Amino acid sequence: MNTHLLPRLFYISLFFIGFSSINGCTSQTSPPETYQPEGLYEEDYSSFYYYLYEGYLGLAKQEDNENDVADHALFSEKAQRVNNGRIVEPQQLNMRRIPEHAYEELKVARHALMQAFSLGSKERLPAPSAQAQVMFDCWMQEQEENFQQHDIDVCKRDFFKALALIAPQPTTKAEPETRVAKVEPCACDEKPAKKEPAKNKQPPEFIVYFEFDKDHLTKTAIATINEVKQAVNEWKPKTVVLSGHTDLAGQNIYNEGLSTRRVTNVLNGLILAGVPENKIDISALGERHPAVRTPDGTKKAENRRVEIHLVL
Repeated sequence: MNTHLLPRLFYISLFFIGFSSINGCTSQTSPPETYQPEGLYEEDYSSFYYYLYEGYLGLAKQEDNENDVADHALFSEKAQRVNNGRIVEPQQLNMRRIPEHAYEELKVARHALMQAFSLGSKERLPAPSAQAQVMFDCWMQEQEENFQQHDIDVCKRDFFKALALIAPQPTTKAEPETRVAKVEPCACDEKPAKKEPAKNKQPPEFIVYFEFDKDHLTKTAIATINEVKQAVNEWKPKTVVLSGHTDLAGQNIYNEGLSTRRVTNVLNGLILAGVPENKIDISALGERHPAVRTPDGTKKAENRRVEIHLVL
């Protein structure tokens, strides 16, 4: 950013005016009942996506006013992906060049945010959940630039205010025991190696989503595969790593097979798109590594996926 923040709340937090973490108020403005991004599955829809869409539009407008072309394009694209029914997560740390002194704090903050999401905050508290995600991405963007401390502090402050509303509170009551899939370490939390790839950034990561109990590629999935092919041409990775996943609905052994069919179909799609087969490495993880923790038997679109990573 090249100028001091305009009152950032005018563009971003104005939309979240329905709740106030300062005053402890939890009421929120209801989104239009007719708003539902095309492509979201019924069990996953909530007004969270409405607030997220508007929040990213606010960030994009702010960056446009400050002539930050790259981040205006990034936040505009994230808003459009939400509006198109794509599941958009908080930015991963390896997608920006975060200064050494700030990396660990951001890593812990993202973990806390994802934990709140996994415990259902999107459904229970959609507006503050969306603000927390938007302000985390804002904090990441300002921290990468690392020359306007006021802007960093504003984004960071508003992130933690929203997180305080949605984060799980300590309790002494015994909770009913439910089977939850074991969460394995995620490569997205690893600190990026100090390399100097194209544009001094890490290659993008991609996710192909599937309908419930399906393994076929949708039009959206095919579009994502074409994006992967373009990224492979640009970044020239040594390996393209695919991992197939399911949600926790159904039996373990069935989900192992379903994740295998999903990752195989993505593999075949990439080969047809022109990605060399000898560059692709695949694994099927069934329900063992959910993107969102849920009780056994729960349908969840974020978990029905194939993740695609480019390894340089």
